[in-house]
Amino acid sequence: MSVYDFHTPAASELTHIVQTQKIPNAFIFAGNPGIGKERAAYNFAQAVNCRVGTQGKPCLSCPSCRKIEAHMHPDMLHIGLPEKKKKYPSPKSGKWNGSSPKGPMRPSGGWC
Repeated sequence: MSVYDFHTPAASELTHIVQTQKIPNAFIFAGNPGIGKERAAYNFAQAVNCRVGTQGKPCLSCPSCRKIEAHMHPDMLHIGLPEKKKKYPSPKSGKWNGSSPKGPMRPSGGWC
């Protein structure tokens, strides 16, 4: 069973990416409203960052999974449209609805 709420070639591809650990540096989840883009993005981020889950599935209970679910993980940037807007404001305006991490998440044992 897929960790994603939908069964499509996109879900299969995301699972395959996690399993092979060939992860690009960024993704854009785009499409019609209400199809599960945000949930898929968060499930994917959890699967990529989870050290407990198996076969490309996140455990949903480790610190990393919980931080991602709470939108608090320092290595994840969520960018969304401002409420009641149909397009993104200019990045120069400083009014975009995105969260910026304060720094990389450091491993508990320190850097290698």
